[in-house]
Amino acid sequence: GQPDRMVSDMRVLMKQDGATQFLHAEKVAPTDIHQHLLNVYGDQTVDVSTERQWEVCFSSGDSSVKYKLLLQLYERGMQALVHCL
Repeated sequence: GQPDRMVSDMRVLMKQDGATQFLHAEKVAPTDIHQHLLNVYGDQTVDVSTERQWEVCFSSGDSSVKYKLLLQLYERGMQALVHCL
């Protein structure tokens, strides 16, 4: 159902966040990071604008990306649930 899908989406996004952090630390270019994510996650890959927001946060030392991501997912999930009602 919808809650299972939201949990699955959250796991995929958290994995992408972790991969992005790792590749950023390895000094991989943002466009290459996005290509790596596309190769692994296909149509579930975060959009380029989200990827770039994460990069800015990592570069500034902001470790709250995961919390912001969870908030975004919660908001999206609530919107999805409203559409289902």
